[in-house]
Amino acid sequence: MALDRGTERYWPVSRDVPYLPPVISTPPQARPRPNLSYVGPESKFISISPFPRIGVHEPYNDEEQAEAVYALVLKFTNEAIPGQTVGRATDVIATIKFKSDDRGTMLQRIDHGVWLNSSFSATDLVVGDTRELVLLVDAPNRSLLVDAPDQSLRALEDKRIEINYPEQFQYLRVAKTTGLLDFIEVTLTDRRSQSTFRRVFRVCMQGANFNVSEIA
Repeated sequence: MALDRGTERYWPVSRDVPYLPPVISTPPQARPRPNLSYVGPESKFISISPFPRIGVHEPYNDEEQAEAVYALVLKFTNEAIPGQTVGRATDVIATIKFKSDDRGTMLQRIDHGVWLNSSFSATDLVVGDTRELVLLVDAPNRSLLVDAPDQSLRALEDKRIEINYPEQFQYLRVAKTTGLLDFIEVTLTDRRSQSTFRRVFRVCMQGANFNVSEIA
């Protein structure tokens, strides 16, 4: 018999099997959640590659710069909170809804918005990271955007929703946006933590410039 001198209890001990103390389980710690926030808009030239693994990106060289299209991107960040632990945003997708003025009727829906410089339809943001979502492109007469020949402003949908996709396939869907810029709802979803972040915008063109206002 063995003696536990702290509690004055006895229990049998086999000479062949060592004694293992009981395992005390503790509840798992809650995973820190991301803190997604909107930074602001930016107008810039972007390059649309015919190769899906390159995707939509900032121009790498003079040739791509010459073929670049003018675009409106929205910047989002995973912002740090002083005194708190902020988690990584993993597998973040962007859903874009173009609605009527009364906010009731959805006129166009983008299930997977295009993240700039991404090889996939989702992105990750560690704390402090900023990513750019392509909201609209102004690209008249561009061969990759011939699906909407009657206008220059288009929205792009990313069809690279599976990690393993063919080397050659049409990875973008072009969506018409004529008359659909007064109420644009953007929702980011972190599919790992189920966190969501939503903002609504109104966009208009002033000459060659995008004018973006956030709707409360």
